[in-house]
Amino acid sequence: MIADYLDINIQPVVGQSKDYGGGVGNLINGTWHGLLGAVFNESVDVVASAYQYTRDRYQDFAFSYPMFNVKVVYITRTKQRTVESYLWNMFEPYQTATWIAFFASLIIQMIWGTIIRKFEFKMGLIKKFGIFEKFSQYCRVQINQGNESKPYSSNTGLIAFGVFALLQATMFSYLYQASLLASLLQPADLAPFKTAEEMVKLVRSGRFKLLATRDNYKSSWYFTDLQKSNEEHFRTLREAISHNPIELTDSISSALNLISIGSYIYPAQQDAYSLILMRQKCNLIVFSKDLPEKSAYYLFNKNSTIRNRWNYGILMNQGFIRRTFKKYFEENFLLGDVAQCPKTKDDIPESKKPLDLISVFGVLMLFCIGIFASIISFFIELWVFRKARFYWIKNESNFISKIRTTLKTKYIHEEPIFNITNQSDTLQKIGEDENVTFRQTWPL
Repeated sequence: MIADYLDINIQPVVGQSKDYGGGVGNLINGTWHGLLGAVFNESVDVVASAYQYTRDRYQDFAFSYPMFNVKVVYITRTKQRTVESYLWNMFEPYQTATWIAFFASLIIQMIWGTIIRKFEFKMGLIKKFGIFEKFSQYCRVQINQGNESKPYSSNTGLIAFGVFALLQATMFSYLYQASLLASLLQPADLAPFKTAEEMVKLVRSGRFKLLATRDNYKSSWYFTDLQKSNEEHFRTLREAISHNPIELTDSISSALNLISIGSYIYPAQQDAYSLILMRQKCNLIVFSKDLPEKSAYYLFNKNSTIRNRWNYGILMNQGFIRRTFKKYFEENFLLGDVAQCPKTKDDIPESKKPLDLISVFGVLMLFCIGIFASIISFFIELWVFRKARFYWIKNESNFISKIRTTLKTKYIHEEPIFNITNQSDTLQKIGEDENVTFRQTWPL
């Protein structure tokens, strides 16, 4: 289209990269080999392929006006959906930060409610105070199981509780109910990683291995940046492959065959031929989220006389260039052969499947954790009760002796008002005697 617009006659020189020394353009001992070698020695005017900026290319070639930006992409194999993936699907309606904020808000409001209740007790508005009373009540309200009793005796407490019940307990619960159903019905996520950081961690751990063809490893800007760039993604990945080196193959086809049967990641770029060839394989996917991108240029010899005209053609055909790029590299317009892959259960939309035991596994797991926590709490309370009872029985006589000593000291010049014959009667009489400051709350 650009040549037609400029009324330039194209004389195609068709060949393979190996006919020019191999690779799309390699600088070896100060000499350019491969397709860029043909441009450098003026065998051809331009290669019918876009190149990215590198320092070596900039020194020896003239760059055209940029046509478009291309992203780094990673080709890898899909994973089989496991029970582990279902374990967390109930938490997917909200991001991790949202969940942390929710639980932090709940705990803060529980603590604040307990403080208010303590002051109500100190002010004499309530007769008794329990440290975990508000924790239990707030949890019940959060799951829509509140009781009819008045939550607080002070206006401060009523306001705090009203805000909690209206905003957190009601709005959050209703939003989560709808989102939970949507998460259970969403399509299976078969990507082995969701972020570039996860991918780097998989490489560092040795669970996945980076893969490249020998020609691409020598000439691609990606591997140049991987060795020298200070961008965070390249820097962290460079550290990862220092313990888990890149594996090299002879061709793209052999690389795709390895990916199909093993845990490999193949770096490419958005307009690479490997993205067309991968459609002939089943269970391969492309990851490109938040990965680095570069502008794409045509490269000319420094002495080229057509570069300025070519730049004008690029500028005047931006609409066509953008439409073409979007059609083939963003919307995946099908080129070449496409594999007819057999359908598996993961290809069936979740909305057409019944919710089986695996789908709600996360909910069942939380149920089991809650029951287990309750059992542990039961045994702890039973142990504490037994220890307290044992301690009381062991020290009961000493305690009664102290009471006798106290009474004898206090009423040494007075007639005894009663005899200590029965422990429970004794404590009751002591509590009723206004001259003895003894609270009837001892665990007898």
